[in-house]
Amino acid sequence: MDKKLPNQIISNVRRAQKTIEETRKALSEQLKQQTAVLFKEFFAAHPAVKSIAWTQYTPYFNDGDPCTFRVGEVQLRFGAVPKAVPKVVTESDEVEEIDEEDVEDEDDDDDDGDDEGYCSWTLANAKDSRWIEEAHRPLITPELLEDFKWVTKIVESDPDSMEMIFGDHARVIATKNGITVEEYEHE
Repeated sequence: MDKKLPNQIISNVRRAQKTIEETRKALSEQLKQQTAVLFKEFFAAHPAVKSIAWTQYTPYFNDGDPCTFRVGEVQLRFGAVPKAVPKVVTESDEVEEIDEEDVEDEDDDDDDGDDEGYCSWTLANAKDSRWIEEAHRPLITPELLEDFKWVTKIVESDPDSMEMIFGDHARVIATKNGITVEEYEHE
C-alpha cells in the first residue's frame, strides 16, 4: 500500500469534518437569527405576554433507558396580577392586614418570590381556566392561542436544533428584549 494513500484519505476526512463543522456553525447562527425573529414578531403581536420559556437538557438518569436530549414544555407567562393586600379576620371579628413578610410564597418550590403574581401556562392547560389567573383570561385570544401553538410546535418538534442553538442543560427565556439562556440544574 502506498504511504501517500492513507495520508491523502486522512486529509480528505479532516477536510470533510471541517466543512461539516463550519456548516453546522453557519446553520446554528441562521437558526438562532430566525428564532429571534419569530419571538420578536410574537411579542409585537402579543404585548401582554411577558415571556416564553422552556428547559432543555439530557437527563443524568432515565431508569435504565438511554439518556437523550429533550426539550421541556414551552410555557407562556403574562405579567404580574395586581396583588391584593392579604387580610385575616381575628377571633374578635376585627379585620387585620397581614404584613407582606408574613405571607408564605405559595407559587413556587424555593419560596424566593420570583413567580409571585405571575400566570404561567402551557398549551396543554390553556383551555382549562383553573390554570389561568382571572385577570389574564381576557388576554387569551384565539390569535394568541394559534400563535403560541406555532411557537410551541417549532420549539418542541426539533430538539436537535434547539440543542444546537441554545445548548444542553439550559433554561431558555424569550422576551420582547431578546433571548436569554441560563444554566439549568436538574436531577
